[in-house]
Amino acid sequence: MGGLFLALALCRTRQLQFDTRRRLLLRTSRWPLGRRAVSISYAQLTPPDIEQRESEEGPYYLVRLGVQGARPMQLGAFDTLAEAEHWC
Repeated sequence: MGGLFLALALCRTRQLQFDTRRRLLLRTSRWPLGRRAVSISYAQLTPPDIEQRESEEGPYYLVRLGVQGARPMQLGAFDTLAEAEHWC
């Protein structure tokens, strides 16, 4: 049980860096036992889109960035559509 709680406390975090000079997106994940970095070419990216989801408090909006051949990355969640569109 202690190992489970330790793993949850040290769960991965993600960081995205846009390298405009080399036209790459660097996605870094930090795990309890190390780091993992993946480079994604700008050619593999699709334009960001907005997805509406429902919760008990009402709708919220996710900004997603598509990557060809992979699941879309969720970049942020917003309370209003206007905020999501502005960020997008």
